[in-house]
Amino acid sequence: MPRVYIGLGSNRGDRLKNLKDSLSHIKKEIEVRRVSSLYLTEPVGIKGSWFLNCVIEGETELDPNELMDTLLAIEKEMGRVRKKKKEERIIDLDLLLYQERVLKEKGLILPHPRLHKRGFVLVPLVEINPHLYHPVLKRTVKEILNELKDSHWIEKFSRDSLDRGELIDIIKVKSLRDIALKSMTAYGEGREKTEEINLLLQIKSVNHRFLELEIKSLGEIPLRMEAKIRDRVKAEVARGKVTINIRIKRIKLPIYSIVANQALASRYYKVLSQLSDSLDLGERISLSHLLNLPEVIFLERLEQNGDKVEKPLFKALSKALAEFLQMREREGRNHLHSIQACVEGIEKSLPLIEKELSLAQEDYQRKIKKSLEELLEKETKEKIVSEIPLLLSRGDISEEKVRFQSHLEELKRTLEMPGPIGKRSSFILQELHREINTVGAKTDSFAISRLVVKIKDYLERIREEILNVE
Repeated sequence: MPRVYIGLGSNRGDRLKNLKDSLSHIKKEIEVRRVSSLYLTEPVGIKGSWFLNCVIEGETELDPNELMDTLLAIEKEMGRVRKKKKEERIIDLDLLLYQERVLKEKGLILPHPRLHKRGFVLVPLVEINPHLYHPVLKRTVKEILNELKDSHWIEKFSRDSLDRGELIDIIKVKSLRDIALKSMTAYGEGREKTEEINLLLQIKSVNHRFLELEIKSLGEIPLRMEAKIRDRVKAEVARGKVTINIRIKRIKLPIYSIVANQALASRYYKVLSQLSDSLDLGERISLSHLLNLPEVIFLERLEQNGDKVEKPLFKALSKALAEFLQMREREGRNHLHSIQACVEGIEKSLPLIEKELSLAQEDYQRKIKKSLEELLEKETKEKIVSEIPLLLSRGDISEEKVRFQSHLEELKRTLEMPGPIGKRSSFILQELHREINTVGAKTDSFAISRLVVKIKDYLERIREEILNVE
C-alpha cells in the first residue's frame, strides 16, 4: 500500500483533545504506522494561540484525492469551517506526501507546496523518518531542515504523550533544530520486575575529557550483555565518565543439580594411591579424601540466568537511558542559556570599548608626541627609529578587535552546531582570552581596562559552563 504522511495541528480549544480525536478518526480510514512527538509551535501567518502539531506516517488504499476528501470530511465533522485563511483552527489536516507522487490539481498539490518552508512540519517529519525523500526538491527532509532559515520557536513534548494524554518534558528549541549542548552530568534509573527477579539499573555520569564507561553488577550478567550495554550507551554519549550500576535480586531461587566428576575423581584416586604406596604410608584413600579436592563435586544450574535477565535488563536500560538523556539535555539547556547571556553581555561591552577607544587615542597621541619630544632631546637617531614602531603599535588594538569579534561569531555558530561541541568551544575561548588580554595590555585607558576585566569575567563564566558540556 502507498505510504503517506499527514500533518495535524490545532490552535483553538482543547488542542490535545482535538489532535487525539482527529487521530482516532484517521485510524478508521488508514493504517497508522508511526506518530511523531507533539510540538507546540509559534503560529506562522495565523493569529491566535500557539499550535499543537504532530505528523503521522501511515499506509492506505485510498488514492490521493480520496484521502484528501477524507481529511476534509474529518475537519468538517470536528467543527472546522473554512472561511478565512488566517483564522484560528480547531483542527488542520494537511496531506504532506503520498509516496513520491508529484501532483498538481485544483485543491491538491503533492508534495505539499509549503512543506519545505515549515519548520513545524519538517521537525516531526525528520523525527519519524529523516531519510524521507522530497521528489521535487530531490533532497531528504533532514537536508531541507538543515538549510531552513526560520526563527520561529517550537516546544517538543515526549514521544508517547499523545497516546497517554500527558504533556511532559518540555524542550524549548530555537531555530527548530535539535539541542546542541548536552551536559556531561546526569542521572537516570530503570526498574523491572518479573516472577524471577527484581532489577534496578542506574546510570550516572560526571565530567571527563573522554568517554569512560564502567559497568558494576550485583548479579550475574553475561559478557555478551555487557558488550550490548556498552554499544547502546556509546551510541548516545560522546564524553563523560559514565557508571552503570545493575542490581538483581532473585525472587525465585535458581534450580541446581549436583554433579560428580567421576573421571577427575578416578585420576585423583590413582595419583593419591600411587603416592601412598611410594611413600609406604599404608593409608587407604577414602571418599572423604576425594571430596576435599577441587572440582570433584560441583553445582550445575539447570536454567540459564541470561535467558531470564536479558529482556528485563534491556527494558530497564531503555527507561534509565531515556531519563538520563533527558536530564543531559535539560542541563545542557541551562548551560546554553547561561553561555548565551554571557555572550550578550560581551556584545554589549564591545561598542563601549569602541567609544572609549576614540577618547583614549586622543590622549595617547598626546603622550606619543611628548615621548617623541623627549627622545629627540636625549636619544640618538637609531634609538628614536627603533622606539617609534613600539610607541605607535601600543595604542592600536584594531587587529585584536577584529580577531576577537571573529572568534566570538565562531563561538556563536558552534553553540548552534549539532553533536558534541565542548572541546571546540574550549579552543575558541582560549583565542578569545588571548585577544582580550592583548587589548588590555595595549591600552592605558582606565575605562577600557574596566571593560576588559568585565569581558574576561564573562569569558571565565563561559569556560566554567563549557567544562560541563559534552
